[in-house]
Formats: sequence, structure tokens, C-alpha cells
Amino acid sequence: MTRRSIATQALLSSFLIAFAGGTAGAQIRATLVAQDLELPVAFARDPSNSGLQLIGEQAGRIRVLLDSVLQPGSFLDLRAEVGSGGERGLLGIAFAPDYAVSGRVQC
Repeated sequence: MTRRSIATQALLSSFLIAFAGGTAGAQIRATLVAQDLELPVAFARDPSNSGLQLIGEQAGRIRVLLDSVLQPGSFLDLRAEVGSGGERGLLGIAFAPDYAVSGRVQC
């Protein structure tokens, strides 16, 4: 298993734990939903379309996961503007509550 896939599984496991909400007796299991990501550190779901998620890579690239399929290319590529490494880089993504109308995403 590569460092990249370990990081991907760790990130997705974190989300599964967060979404479980700490329910007593709940069983948590990791499910690999995307591969070939470079240090994924951020995840956001479109509030108007549950099939659309964005995954932020620490170096500054944002990838699209559509209906559980990682799309080719980038939603946004900020790698030339983002200094990354250690605790630096693109560390978060958020859809605006009115994303369906405004198309705004904050990173």
C-alpha cells in the first residue's frame, strides 16, 4: 500500500467517524472511494447535490468526486499559488449555502 493510498484511507476513515456522530454501539468501517489523490486533506459535499463532492489536496489542487467516481482533471488548481508541506497548504474547502445559485466555493 502506498503512502498516498494510506493517506486517502485515513482521510476517508476520519469522515466516516465524523458522520457516524458517536452513536453508541455503532460500528465504523473504512471504505475506499477514491484513489490517485495527492495528500487529500479537505472534503466538502455540495449542499444541493449529494452526488458531488470536492476533495482538496494539500498542494492546492481540488478534485471532483461525482457519484463516487473521481473525475479527470481539476475543479481548481492553485498549486502555483499555494505553498505546501508540513502544516501549510490548502487545508479546507466549503460550499456556500447558496452554491446552486451563486456557484461560490471557499478554500
